[in-house]
Amino acid sequence: MVRVTLLQPGNHHLQPEDFHHRKITDQRLKTLESAADHSPYPVWNTDQNGQITWANATYLLLAENAEIPNQDGNLPTLFDLPNIKPPANPRTRLSLNLPESDSNIWFDITTAETGAGRMHYAVDINAVVQAEIAQRNFVQTLTKTFAQLSIGLAIFDRRRQLALFNPALIDLIGLSPEYLSGRPTLLSFFDKLRDNQIMPEPKNYQSWREEMQDLVMAATDGKYMETWNLSNGLTYRVSGRPHPDGAIAFLFEDISSEISLTRRFRSQLEVMQTVFDGLPQAIAVFTPAGILNFANGAYRSQWDSDPDSSFADITIGDAIAHWQSYCTPKTDLSPLQSGTVTELNLPLKTGGTLNCRVSPLIGGNFAVIFGERSQTAPRATLKRIA
Repeated sequence: MVRVTLLQPGNHHLQPEDFHHRKITDQRLKTLESAADHSPYPVWNTDQNGQITWANATYLLLAENAEIPNQDGNLPTLFDLPNIKPPANPRTRLSLNLPESDSNIWFDITTAETGAGRMHYAVDINAVVQAEIAQRNFVQTLTKTFAQLSIGLAIFDRRRQLALFNPALIDLIGLSPEYLSGRPTLLSFFDKLRDNQIMPEPKNYQSWREEMQDLVMAATDGKYMETWNLSNGLTYRVSGRPHPDGAIAFLFEDISSEISLTRRFRSQLEVMQTVFDGLPQAIAVFTPAGILNFANGAYRSQWDSDPDSSFADITIGDAIAHWQSYCTPKTDLSPLQSGTVTELNLPLKTGGTLNCRVSPLIGGNFAVIFGERSQTAPRATLKRIA
């Protein structure tokens, strides 16, 4: 058996295990130094007085780009770090201005306590800061836009607490800004509306609570839309829409003027219908496309026709074919097809004639007006009016 012992040249006092331990330690130090120098982020060490004692290659390159010279032979200082002591937050956000850059570069610096001082690690968060600035500007733009809306807006987050509202909401529902700023829950919000008679009074409170749950579910699906007729004469259109991350937006729109205009227009139509039904002449009004749009009572009676009972649209061709069935076989009603201004005497099978005029109306509509029936039975004549 032969035992071989390796000795380091020039040092005969080291034991073999010491020699191998030093080799391993040296190799580990080289690996750590290489890892630190090749790190894409600045890393540096400071002593108890805040003096930089070591910095990696990325830190030195950044100092060179920032044109910060060495101070009295010491390593340059890039960041003015606050004197943070545990258990304070060891993370600090600072910016650095580079001469060739138009804006600052932001870093998130983490400090770790060591036995001989502190180790600092800087991470480039410029993209994060730019995204935060863009988001802040976007929110400010939305806020200004919401402030100009005449529609009340209330957005509830996923916990069903009021997260955002605009000034129009205050004007429409009459709740104080202090109450809305307190971020009430969705049910508390609608409870307040019910108490202030801003929404229709429910017949049963328990069923109303169940209806509120159904309301939330419908708004989550984007299917909620109701018209609230309030006791003060106002009419609101309320709709619910889903938003990202489980939020819900409710829109409150005052449609009182629209409803009033619709009712007034409907009333005028009913008056006009009554007036037309009282006229002795049979009148049928057609659209520019030749679709029967209106017929008065005299027309229904004279031609034994009820257009409202028909499921399909009645065209001018359908109407002419119906009129033709009451006229003598050789009567030509084709001039009425074009809708031009014409006048035609229709010879009826039952004897006598019926005067028919086509009169243009506004918007390309035209009316076919039938006059009084004559007992004479002349041949069908056509008169074009220039």
